[in-house]
Amino acid sequence: MKSPSALPSRPHTTVCQSLLIVDDNHGVREALISALRAKGYQAHGAVNGKEAIQTLRTLKSPTLVFMDLMMPVMDGWDSLEKLAQYPELASNVVVTVSAVNLKSRDDARIPVSAVANLQKPISFKQVLDLVHKYCGPSQTQTTTTPSSAVL
Repeated sequence: MKSPSALPSRPHTTVCQSLLIVDDNHGVREALISALRAKGYQAHGAVNGKEAIQTLRTLKSPTLVFMDLMMPVMDGWDSLEKLAQYPELASNVVVTVSAVNLKSRDDARIPVSAVANLQKPISFKQVLDLVHKYCGPSQTQTTTTPSSAVL
């Protein structure tokens, strides 16, 4: 996995209006939402890709999306293909998250539309670094969240 600083930069022109965590693992999803909210970000969750697309239609763009790739109902790969079909969702920025090492598997498609790919387990610092890179710093922070937390 590349570190966020080694990824090609896609500069943000507008501070993200919100964050969307898409993961079928309840614990991971809720921990990230809670930690990001504690840092002052508007964070939302979705259980699968289908729910993510529905949720993105209700959120102000741009949204930074952390998309798990392996989920039931609609996986991350199919979700990214669907998202590409909706011009009104084009300003959203996607980071994929997966337990699968995409570079080591011949059958794993590397999502080209993603600005970064994180391999689980991930740290909150990795997530927060990407949030800062693509959304900028939060204007408010309610509590301190340890950035060393691993999810």
